[in-house]
Amino acid sequence: MVRPLQSSFRIITKIYKNQHGMVFPYVLFILIVVSAITLLKVQDTVYLKEQIEVTETLNVISNLKMTALYDLKRAFEDSEHNSEQDTVTYHYQTGTVTLVYSLESPELLNIHMTIHVEKNKYEYLTFLEV
Repeated sequence: MVRPLQSSFRIITKIYKNQHGMVFPYVLFILIVVSAITLLKVQDTVYLKEQIEVTETLNVISNLKMTALYDLKRAFEDSEHNSEQDTVTYHYQTGTVTLVYSLESPELLNIHMTIHVEKNKYEYLTFLEV
């Protein structure tokens, strides 16, 4: 009974002795795959964080544009503006909006809008009916 076990052990050791260094390529392949997956996950996380920041900034800019235009329209409704061109600056919690407007017609304003959010500056052109 000892003999079959010894003979099978000899066969196994003989197979492995003939394949020196066979384990290293497998370990190397597994390490490369794990490293690639980890790197992709980290890059995906960084990309998603950047996309969230961009989306938040665009939302802030959109809100500032709408609020400034609403405030300007309300200011025009409250008083008479006879000047052909004027500059108005609004300071909000999330940024500053500077509006340079000119009268295209008695009911239409041409507006050049400059928005400062954190350290960035954005410029837009639009029209507003008053």
